[in-house]
Amino acid sequence: MQSHSKKAVLLSLLALLITGCSDEPSDTVTPAADQSAEAGAESTDKPQSATLGLAGQETGAENHPGREVFGQFCANCHMGGVQRAAHVSALRMLPYESMLRTLNEGIMKEQTDEMSAQQREDVAFYLTGGPLGEVPMPPRCEQEQAAFDFSQPPYASHWGIT
Repeated sequence: MQSHSKKAVLLSLLALLITGCSDEPSDTVTPAADQSAEAGAESTDKPQSATLGLAGQETGAENHPGREVFGQFCANCHMGGVQRAAHVSALRMLPYESMLRTLNEGIMKEQTDEMSAQQREDVAFYLTGGPLGEVPMPPRCEQEQAAFDFSQPPYASHWGIT
C-alpha cells in the first residue's frame, strides 16, 4: 500500500515539474489561429505578424504596404503556425527576385492566387528589402600584383599561417 502512495506522490511531482509552477508569463507563442481570434476583439492597425510577440522577428518598415498584406495572407503559416512553412526569419534571407518568383510561379502560387500582382510585389519587397540592383564586382589584382608564386609558402600574418 505504501508503494502506491509513493508512486502517486512521485507522479504528482513529475507532472508539476513538467507543467511548471512559475507565476511568470510563458515565452511560448500562442498559435496564430488562436491569437487572431483573441485579436479580433480589439481593433488594431497592426498585421497579425506584429501581434505574435516574437522579439526581433518583425520585418520591414512599419508603414510598408507589404506589412498588411503579409499579416493578412502569410503570417498564419510563416510566423510559426505551420511547422513545415519557412519561418519569416528564413524568408528575409531570400533575394527579392527569388521571393517574387516563388510567389508568382513557384511553390506559393496556389496560396497567392487571391493576391494581386501588386500585393505579391509588396510582400516580396517587405520581406527582402527589394531588388539588389546592379552589384559591382569586387576589385581584382591585375598584372604583376595578380602573380602568385606557387613555390613560396602562404603568408597570412596573425591568421595561424606565418
